[in-house]
Amino acid sequence: MSAYETWKAAGRPLTPAVPIRDLCEQLAARYPDHASTFNWYADEAHYSAVPPLDHTPYSVDGWPQPDPHWFVCATDVMAASVGGVDELDRLFRYWLGEAKAGGAPWIKYLIWQATIYDVRHGWVAQANADHFDHVHISTRTDHLETSLTGWSAVPQPKGDDEMFLANVKNEATVWKCNGVWRHRIEPGQAAWFDQLVAQYGKPVVYASEAELTYKGGKDVDSIPAGGGGDDGDQDVSLAEIAAATADELAKRLVG
Repeated sequence: MSAYETWKAAGRPLTPAVPIRDLCEQLAARYPDHASTFNWYADEAHYSAVPPLDHTPYSVDGWPQPDPHWFVCATDVMAASVGGVDELDRLFRYWLGEAKAGGAPWIKYLIWQATIYDVRHGWVAQANADHFDHVHISTRTDHLETSLTGWSAVPQPKGDDEMFLANVKNEATVWKCNGVWRHRIEPGQAAWFDQLVAQYGKPVVYASEAELTYKGGKDVDSIPAGGGGDDGDQDVSLAEIAAATADELAKRLVG
């Protein structure tokens, strides 16, 4: 009887390795619109593949120890789930950097853009197949119980970003830090922001509600919508906001 048939006969038991579970939970929290797509389940084609690999709870590729039944040691992160290929590429580069630097010792290999990066080969890029719309990530069998508490699945803001994220109050939709105006997108404001960019032809840095709750740093000058504030500036205009964010801030807040 094949491993697939044995697994089915056992009732299809499946337990995610802790790093895979934690990674999926963190990504679901970060990208809530697609939360249900972050999981450790596979389709029948994966389960019945020969040889069975890390998407199955009976992989023959377990390393450094054989894969114990019935743990799943892999997940796929889809580009559509995180907002597109560019965002997924940003995440992939972060994960690979963390793996190489020892910040994510649980990672066994990553596959992205028809290329695999495997700890067993010193993270040297090697040709693979497909994986143009998703990143495959596998965990080592000696980290089945490794919690990702204390490690973030997404890059965290650093330096000045920490400073101005710290004390922004919920009522502040426009604020200033180190001479740069910032704006928080709220429900219904997307069209307004598109108009701003189109009118002034300059990109605008903005923060999501989740990013505004990031803790750390201090000394933020907050400006309520309509102008005014505790730093003495008055009548913040769209032109000022657009001009202030035109150069090195021509990107998303955490980019």
